[in-house]
Amino acid sequence: MRICIRVSFYPLNLFKIKAGLELLNQSAFTCTGGTADRKYPAFALLGLTIWQIFAGGLTECTKSIEAGGSMVVKVNFPKESLVISSFGDALVGFLIRLALTIFVFAIYKVVPAWTAIFFPLALIPLFLLTLGIGLIFALLNAVLRDIANIVSLSSIFLLFITPVLYPEPKTVFFKTFSILNPLSALVASPRDLVLDGRISHPGVFLIFSLMSLVFFFVAWRLFHLVEKRVAERIGGR
Repeated sequence: MRICIRVSFYPLNLFKIKAGLELLNQSAFTCTGGTADRKYPAFALLGLTIWQIFAGGLTECTKSIEAGGSMVVKVNFPKESLVISSFGDALVGFLIRLALTIFVFAIYKVVPAWTAIFFPLALIPLFLLTLGIGLIFALLNAVLRDIANIVSLSSIFLLFITPVLYPEPKTVFFKTFSILNPLSALVASPRDLVLDGRISHPGVFLIFSLMSLVFFFVAWRLFHLVEKRVAERIGGR
């Protein structure tokens, strides 16, 4: 039901997003590099679509255990299934946004590079990072409760310091900061494969991909160590 309600609002949101991006495009804010004369709306909307895997997925994962309520205490089952299920909701939303993004690509006549076939594989490190952070935040939110609100606000701040709506900065300081930001590589690299036919910083992407894999398994292990105590804490309220 929740997914159906979201779906019903996507067409309206698409027209709002398209109108905003069209305004930026008319203001001569076009994206350069890779493909000549690439339209900014396709660049920005694809970036936002990928970004929502992290922002939306992390928010859903953070709320998952608290949303489980008494079931978390009364029923003996792997609690990480709640987190994974919540992340699955975010993935459904991503697929719908991706379909709308393809529609925008068609409107602006943007032809993806052949390397777009690797787009799903390039998203895996972002999945792992989101799930890893989500597992930890789900535990914290079950105890502290306000973590979900902090995550929502923080994701807005992170959006503006990550090259989602704009290309990689050219100045040395901001370019270095962008490269050292793991979200920059994990969001921009899949988009680069679609639009440019290459990854701008393959070495950086590989390093952060491996770090995301390690972080995911560490977070999963930590989750298993403390999930029973968190369930007891919820049951004691």
